Amino acid sequence: MKKLYLQAPVSAGLILSYKCNVACKHCMYACSPKWKADWITVGDAEKTLARLSSMIETSPYEVDRIGVNTGLHFTGGEPFFSFNFLY
Repeated sequence: MKKLYLQAPVSAGLILSYKCNVACKHCMYACSPKWKADWITVGDAEKTLARLSSMIETSPYEVDRIGVNTGLHFTGGEPFFSFNFLY
């Protein structure tokens, strides 16, 4: 069997929740009002970010700037449903 070698990731996202006040057809996470308002816990977010931050490589294509497909990002649902979580 041939081994498959994957490059180190240059991008990763942390989904905070799938709860959203709309259900856009173009939403890549299928967020909508139908989901329960379950949010990632602060502890799980900290563990995940600590692990991801050590794995993400600098993009060879965007060394001096931030792009939409590089670095760590927060996504999923409508973040202002839980303003205290963001604060």
